[in-house]
Parts: sequence; structure tokens; C-alpha cells
Amino acid sequence: MRKCNKDELLNLLQSFTSFVSIENEPIQKKECLDWVETAFLSSQVGDIQRGEFEGSPWLYLPADNCKLLVFSHADVVPAPDAMFDLQIEGDNAKGRGASDMKGNILPFLIAYRDALHAGFLPPVSILITTDEEIAGNTIPHLLDTGVVSAPAAFTPDSNDIGIVCEHKGVVWSELIAHGKGGHGAYPWDTENPTWLLARALLKIQEAFPAGEHDDWQITVAPTMLKGSGARNQVGDTVTCGLDIRFPPEVCSSSKEAIAKVSAILP
Repeated sequence: MRKCNKDELLNLLQSFTSFVSIENEPIQKKECLDWVETAFLSSQVGDIQRGEFEGSPWLYLPADNCKLLVFSHADVVPAPDAMFDLQIEGDNAKGRGASDMKGNILPFLIAYRDALHAGFLPPVSILITTDEEIAGNTIPHLLDTGVVSAPAAFTPDSNDIGIVCEHKGVVWSELIAHGKGGHGAYPWDTENPTWLLARALLKIQEAFPAGEHDDWQITVAPTMLKGSGARNQVGDTVTCGLDIRFPPEVCSSSKEAIAKVSAILP
């Protein structure tokens, strides 16, 4: 079987990461999957299924007598344009998706391609979606409709060297604080909701500390902040996005996770 050298690997990674496959870019997502199909998946090995769900395209190559489903996502989070031009610094390759997760799935795609060229058809199905970063529903939809099935599944969507057999549940929520807005020069005439939001975030930090890598616990990470539309304006409302992750032993549902966080708020 042929071997992929470093130059070929980096050239393929450069091509893969050049696609701006972010939210609201369905054409870039489709072109990225077109490239994957052309570069790695022979048209003679089976019927490649293509489709889209809620505006996000997907690619599925089912295998006869499938022993394993390998799945990946080809979408990435937004970044400056320069991040879509792979940069090589010593032994490091830097670019959007170089790790999460175009670079992670690339070695498998290369190995699959080379196995086909050697005349071997792996009993492995391949699924690539483009809505993972926006908590999309493509995979549940494909499972519920019977399009995808497999006895076991694996995804290399991690930077850890190890096998993860269970994930936490996730809730993306919004913490909203209300007050009385006004001009920034007259704070005594306002009831600034930012201070209320700040107190709430401190309570969250105390109740749900970040912990360490191996701690199997609920975590709450503040993410996106939004306040007034001007530097000299106190808004009536401020919001903070919350990324809540919870083990099933702690919370049986997303509603229970939200209830636990809500219970400690001022």
C-alpha cells in the first residue's frame, strides 16, 4: 500500500482548511464536501449519498456489511480570512480546522483512499456533516429517518490521545438581566443591568467551577456578551451566552441542567 508523505499531507490539509465552511455559508460547505468526495472516495466503491438538512449539506457513504461508522464534521467556527490559509511553523500547522476537525479526520480519509487504490474495500461507512459547530440536528435526523445505521461508531473529534465512550449533554442558553437604561454620564438615573449580570456570573463561577480536564462534572462557561449599542449608553437589557455541559449522572435532561443553574441566580 502506498504511503502518504509529509508534503502530500500538508498540501491536502491546506486544501481542506481553505474552505470557509462556517455557519450561513452553504455553498462553501457543499464545495468542501465535493472536494472530499473527489479527493478520497472512489465512485466505484458504492453509492455516495448527498443531501442537506436545515440548510447544512451532508455526505454519507454506506458500506456493505458495515462493521464501523466513522463520522466527522467539516464545518468550523468563524475566523479572520487569514486563518483559512494554512501556516506552517516548524512542526506545527495552524489554521481554522487544522485540529477541529478537518485535520483530525484527514489521516483516516487518506488511509481509506489508499486502501481503495490497493484493491481493499474496508467494511467502514463514512458520514460527514456540516452543522456540528451550531449544534445541528443532521445526525439525529439521519438516524431517526433510517438513512444511517451502524453497529458501532467512532469520531476523532478530540485532541486527546485516548478513547472517549461518553459525552456530556450540552445546553446553549442565554442569561438576561433587565434594568433601566440611560446616558452613561448620569448613572444615578439608571438601574444598570450590567451589575446584576456581573453578580449572577460570579455566583455561577462559585457554584460551577471550571475544574480540571478529568473532572466529570457540570460546567457553565460564559461566552457571548451583548449590551447597549453605544459606549455612552446604559442599556435596559444585557445578555450573556452560557455553554452548559452536564454528565447524565448529574442531570437527566437539558431542562434539569437549566434548572440547576437558575436555582443559584440572584
